[in-house]
Amino acid sequence: MVRLTSISYLLRFLKTSLYASHLLAGCVQEEELICGKSDIVWITDHSSSIAQWQLDLLFDFQATVVESTNVGPDGTQYGQVGFSDDSFNNFNLNDCGDSGCAVDEIKSIRLQPGATNLASGIREGRDVLAR
Repeated sequence: MVRLTSISYLLRFLKTSLYASHLLAGCVQEEELICGKSDIVWITDHSSSIAQWQLDLLFDFQATVVESTNVGPDGTQYGQVGFSDDSFNNFNLNDCGDSGCAVDEIKSIRLQPGATNLASGIREGRDVLAR
């Protein structure tokens, strides 16, 4: 039996996936996506309303996107911010020079449950982009 929260999460995940697909539509598909130079900061909810398996599903999606792009200073740079009671920076845009490093960083993130402070996460994401 699938719980309603699981279905709700899946629908939100699919919306995110479709939005990301729309963003990536302007890229050239070869062996990897070629999008030119860009900075992407993932802002991820770690609050108590999210289970570790849901976070793992999201991180699998993020890893798939990262593996499909040219990662590095002349390509796409990724950062990762989480939030629950407060925000926290998991890694900065210039921390990884290749997709393997970025995927390793994403896969090493663990749930840090607490309340949902989305505003703090957005502020931290903005700060990471500004660095």
